[in-house]
Amino acid sequence: MSIIIDVMNRNAPILLPKLESRLSRVGEQIRLARLRRNLAASEIAKRSGLSRATLNKIENGNPNVSFGSYCSVLNTLGLDEDIEKLAANDSLGESIEERNTLRKRASKKRKDKNYNNKIDRHALSEARSLAMHQSIAERLKENPEAIIEKAKSNIQQWSELNGANNLANAEWLQILTTYPPKKIAKLISSKSEEAYRLRSNSPFPGVLSESEREEIKNRINF
Repeated sequence: MSIIIDVMNRNAPILLPKLESRLSRVGEQIRLARLRRNLAASEIAKRSGLSRATLNKIENGNPNVSFGSYCSVLNTLGLDEDIEKLAANDSLGESIEERNTLRKRASKKRKDKNYNNKIDRHALSEARSLAMHQSIAERLKENPEAIIEKAKSNIQQWSELNGANNLANAEWLQILTTYPPKKIAKLISSKSEEAYRLRSNSPFPGVLSESEREEIKNRINF
């Protein structure tokens, strides 16, 4: 038994503390994405073809879980496009030939129907998110105290479930605490890159009813 354990330990990756911390944040973000979708861990594990124990390791940022398992969970959550962001902007060692190859691949992808469909789905998701947050912004103007309290309550619940070290939650809590309601309403209904980034970790679930969300989804479809 000791020999087997020793072999397993030698095969396990050795990570520096900084990398361990980053992988831990990845796991936390995956867990929060699941919670925002109101999905049970057992359901995500089943859809991803994984055991509950493996999903628990992923949500804790365990480095011993295969990259494919992480990808399977992201796909189940509808976040598989995030995988393409890994190492996407690395310019070190990029030769002229490599740049030409990348251009050719990019051109081919633009002509590929499936690639275009992915872009369309991403644009549709963001258009719906924008419309929902524009509705939330109107309610924020009408009843700022209740809406802001609801958002703070969501962040508090997530922190109690998953710890208080999430950077996105901390950023949103600062915004909700220091920004006046009109500025928050303008921010969440903006089409800027900053607003897009913040909406991806929105603290406003529950402000709109399920029927209101469905109405927006049905109305915005292209």
